[in-house]
Formats: sequence, structure tokens, C-alpha cells
Amino acid sequence: MKRVVAIMALLQIVVFGADYVKELKAYLTAKDFGVDGIMYTYDFNHDGYIGYNEWIYVSTRTNNKYRLLGTEPTPNNAFGFKKVNIQLQNASPMGYFIFIDFPLDSDKRFSWIYLSATSGKIFKLIGATSDHRFEYLYNNMYQSPLSDLEYVLEDNQVSFVYKSMEDFPYIVSAYDTRGFSWKVVPRDQRVYIADGSNGLVVLDMSYINFYNPQLSIKKIYGQTYDIAEDFQHHKIYIALGKKGIKMLDSENLDEITSVKVPKKRVSFENIWLSPDKKALYALDGKGVFAIYGDLEKNSMNYCDTIAGDFADIVISGDYLYLIDRSEGVKRYSLATPTAPRFEVAISVKGLEDGVVMDGYVYGVYDQKTKMVVITPECKIAKNLDTPHTIFKLVADPEHKKLYALNNVASIDVFDVSNPLDPQFEKTIYLPYPAMDLKIKGNFGYIANGGNGLIVIQL
Repeated sequence: MKRVVAIMALLQIVVFGADYVKELKAYLTAKDFGVDGIMYTYDFNHDGYIGYNEWIYVSTRTNNKYRLLGTEPTPNNAFGFKKVNIQLQNASPMGYFIFIDFPLDSDKRFSWIYLSATSGKIFKLIGATSDHRFEYLYNNMYQSPLSDLEYVLEDNQVSFVYKSMEDFPYIVSAYDTRGFSWKVVPRDQRVYIADGSNGLVVLDMSYINFYNPQLSIKKIYGQTYDIAEDFQHHKIYIALGKKGIKMLDSENLDEITSVKVPKKRVSFENIWLSPDKKALYALDGKGVFAIYGDLEKNSMNYCDTIAGDFADIVISGDYLYLIDRSEGVKRYSLATPTAPRFEVAISVKGLEDGVVMDGYVYGVYDQKTKMVVITPECKIAKNLDTPHTIFKLVADPEHKKLYALNNVASIDVFDVSNPLDPQFEKTIYLPYPAMDLKIKGNFGYIANGGNGLIVIQL
């Protein structure tokens, strides 16, 4: 039987700080990665022993085969790859190599993950020494700090998932909805979740079930993306993409009425209600902003469309703010909710998201890597860099906080006690990226994508 020197023997131990590890996990669990190469062992000198350089990398893109350390590594060939022509028909993969392009890696030549096909372990490549020994990331216990993750390989795509939630002691409650949770609305002892193909899910989170939520109702009307609530009148609205919008009874989720999208290519995925609950606003992400009225009559009648390149809308008080990618922020009066009246605009190119708190607008721009603060007088007060690329901003006026839901699995918290000068406070790491966050008391209700609902102590 051939003796094998595992690829991990070609290493020096490198210990990085906790922030690097947390950021790495948040990055890995945020998306799927393609397998770039498959690793095999091969006894080149036929001595029954697999040496440190007797490994073959097979490119999944070209199917070309390369011997690892088959030649002297160079700045342009960090692994010393040498092309070979060898048959591997009966060979079993020993592992998989994935280029991850991790932002915190200064030398992207070594921004790779190695997945063991035999043990299931995950290792992060860090670099190489002058004598070409590969350096992998280890913790103070000389173990891979990614040992609490496992990988799922399907069709050459890899996703990373947590084996347990031990890294997240601040998660006080959770429920896997089985779909993909986009939006969440907590109300009294219930939580409503727009759960993609799994429809609209209602959980019982009464006092006795708060830490162990129970499924109360589930209705599948189609792909469900967003929720707008009018609990005062026992109504709830759901956005169904290309299937339009439905008005439902909030208690039993039975349909009251519905409306189709106005054009074939429109897909309503975001909806809002006016403060008086008599008008509904729908956005399809491509600039179509539609207004519907007569909601109090259990109807949804089309009223108007406002043209633009809209990324988001915000309703605050008696004002409607349209976040326009091309033109910035446009503020409208909602004195007549079905006919918003334009008042003023402030130019910010590339604006992608925004919230309003105490009259101040906080917007995200420059590919969601910068934040702008706009005063109630529509003057730009400050621009600042953000720690992460932001998916969505959430305002918490009660606690004077601003939450940035990041593209990776984390939330950045800003203190806005001084509304003109947001101060970064901390990063909250999550199992998977947050799609939505609602604040209720000292708890944050999070739509956690494929992980369903999680509730965290803020």
C-alpha cells in the first residue's frame, strides 16, 4: 500500500487574529464558490511513497493537469505548477482547491481554500516560506479555525455551512423556515416571514414559545419577497414578483384581493404602505415605481407611476423619499398619498439604499462602500467609508442606532446620537447574511436567508 504524505505536511503554522477568522467565516458563508481545481496524489517515481511534490492539480475549467511543485515557484507561478500528461481514470480525488479572493488577503496568490475529500476538513492557505512550504491558517490550539464549518459540494459549486451555532451566543431564538427568508415582520406574539418559494410563514412566538418558535400558518401564493402590514385593519400585503401583489387577512392569510403587474417584464419585489394605509407603493428594482389606492375599500386600483432609476424608497412621517441611482434623493410630500408631490432633490450619484431618521437621510453609494449623511434641509453633511460593502441600512430611532446589513454574514452597528456624525460601534457576526432586520425592544428579528429566522439580543 502506498504511503501518502498529506498536503497539509507542506505547511508552516500561521496564527492570525480573531477578526481575520470572523471576517473569513462571514465571507465564506455569504455565497457559493466554484471549484477551481481537483487534487490527486500520483506516485511519479513508483517507489510506493507519495512525496511532498507528488500531487496533481486538475483544472476544472480546462481539464489540464499540473504537477504541484513540479518546477521552482515564481511570483507568477506560486505553486510551481508544471503541466503533465497523466491518466487518472481510477484515481479518487484527495481534495479541492478554491480561489476565494478574500479582501483581507494582501497577497491574492494565496487566497485559496483547500477542502479535504477524505476528512471533510477545511483549510485556508496563507502563503509560502522561502523554501516553498505552504503556510495554512491555524489557531492557538494548532487546529484549523474553520473546523466548525463543513462544506457542501454540488455540481462543482461549494457552499459553507456551520455545524453548530456555538459561535453565536447572542442568538436567543431561531426557526428554519425551509425556504429563503427575505423579509420579517414581528407583531405582538407572531412573526410574519416572506419566505420565497415557501410562501408566507407565520410563527407563534408567544411567551411560552419565544425561545422555541412554532409554525402557526403557512400559505403559498407563489414566490414571496416582501411584506407590508396594516394590522390595525387586519390586513397584510405580499409582493409576489411577476405575479403581482396580494392583500390578505392578517389573521388567517386568506386572500382579500390582488393586483397584477402593469407590464410583462415588471417584477414587484418591494412594497410599502403610506402612513394612513390608504395607498400602496411598489418597486421592481428596475425603476418602475407604481402607486395603488382604494385600499380601505379592499381594492388595489392603479393610480400612477413615477419614472426614474429607483433602488429603494423610504417613508418617514408625511414624506416619501425616492432613492434614485442616477439622481440621488428625491423628497415628496404625502399630503395626498395617491399623488405624491415632488418637493426637493439632492444629487448623489450611484445611490443604492437609504434610511431616514429624525429627518436625516443616510444613504449608501459608491458600490455600497460609502455612506452619505443628508440634513433635513437636503444638504450633504458628511461622507464616510464603511467597514463592509452594505446590502441594506436599517434605522433604530429609539436607540439612536443605524444597522448596516452587509453583503457578508455580519451587521455593522453605528451610533447616531449625533445625527451628523455616525460612529462605528461594533460588528455583529451572523451564521449567514441578513436579508432584513426589524427591531423590537432589545431584540433584533433577522430574516437570515436560507437559515430562516434568527432573533438576537442587541
